[in-house]
Amino acid sequence: MGSSQSRPEFEAKQKAPDGSVTPVKKEETALIPYSEACKKTWRETWPIVFGNTLEWFEFSLYGYVASEIQENFFPGSSTLTWLGFSITFVSRPLGGVALGWVSDRFGRKKSVLISMYGMLVGTVGQGLLPSYVMGGTVGGAIGVTMLMGLRVVQGIATGGEIGGVAVYMAEHPPKQALGFASSLVAIGGGLAFWMSSGFVAILHSCLTDKQMIEWGWRIPFIATALPGVAAIYLRNSIPETEAFEKEVEDEDENGEGIETDADHFKASMGRLVGEKVGWGVIVSTTAIAAAASMWYVGRVY
Repeated sequence: MGSSQSRPEFEAKQKAPDGSVTPVKKEETALIPYSEACKKTWRETWPIVFGNTLEWFEFSLYGYVASEIQENFFPGSSTLTWLGFSITFVSRPLGGVALGWVSDRFGRKKSVLISMYGMLVGTVGQGLLPSYVMGGTVGGAIGVTMLMGLRVVQGIATGGEIGGVAVYMAEHPPKQALGFASSLVAIGGGLAFWMSSGFVAILHSCLTDKQMIEWGWRIPFIATALPGVAAIYLRNSIPETEAFEKEVEDEDENGEGIETDADHFKASMGRLVGEKVGWGVIVSTTAIAAAASMWYVGRVY
């Protein structure tokens, strides 16, 4: 589409109480040129894309320094090392449910902000942990425990990020550029793995194996602090989607409150997990976690 166009008018039929049918014209919706729609999409959503790319960069780091993680936290056990990696996949569904609810009740913007905070804390925190190499037996035991907790935080943040970003990118950009908006998220995720593997490869080329084991593996985790703060600042500046704002207005008009919906959410989840298909949820979550872990291990091992 090279020039401004408008959607053609069409008629809807309205039925009157007496049975007669009256045609009703709907308003025309102006469309901007596709190139302009793509530019507008990029201008308004690049903070989301930047943060999403950074989150996948942070998420993938563990796999690329797995040998150093093993020496520091799981001496002699590659199995435990990769089990530590897989923990994030178990917690991702929890993040999807929790932050999905936040997105529905408090806004898409709040959801993607929380996921960014969680990923930043989980990633930088891993780079600051005591280990068996640097802290002895006591430091190593504390480090392993905290590592597992931070990996859970990362998984929750990742699970929430996927849904939050998907909804924002579906609701905010111009409708004729939704495919372009979705592609930005996919491109950012792929670019993140390339960047994290390249970063670690450069470290390996510049440092000795001993230096990498002692402190070099920490660098990429800690280095995400500044871009992470920048991503939070940028996401805090994005507008809420019009679709969510309209939902809030409709709720206000209908007199529905957050507390009522929260109670409904709790009751629904209780029935889902406790009464109806509890074992199905457990088995399916475990299967998804196992399949996803194998896919990511194949990419980074």
